[in-house]
Amino acid sequence: DLFINNAGVWNKKLLTQATVKEFDWMISTNLAAVFYSFKELLPRMKKQGGGQIINISSGAGRVPFPGLSIYCATKSALNMLTAVASLESRNDRIKISVLSPGPVDTSVRKSKTQPVGQVTADQVAEAAVALARQDHDAYSWMVDVRPLESKTVIPFV
Repeated sequence: DLFINNAGVWNKKLLTQATVKEFDWMISTNLAAVFYSFKELLPRMKKQGGGQIINISSGAGRVPFPGLSIYCATKSALNMLTAVASLESRNDRIKISVLSPGPVDTSVRKSKTQPVGQVTADQVAEAAVALARQDHDAYSWMVDVRPLESKTVIPFV
């Protein structure tokens, strides 16, 4: 079985301007939901002899962006939660990976004014399919998807 966690929310605000409600919203969606899915899926996958989970993260999980402090923190925590869960589950033939796209051309991104190199949703999906098709005796714990050409010099964006 394959399960893909692809929930993510963000709000561009300086840390001092963010509300507790916004913090809870982002933690709940970007991190707690993945924890709950692990609690449900890992015992089932272990019982059936294996499975695969792909968590969609973000380049913001490894690169700090002003105004996205809570989002960056949740995606960074998601990366580490995935890494540890992967180590704890791989002997049960459960592959757990992070797919970390850079800016994705979506309606959310189109509303922003500063142009940057973007990948398409199809390119992210193509990377997820490649992870899912990886040999059953191997796995990649983190895969980055970035535009070939970009206006930023930050290597993970």
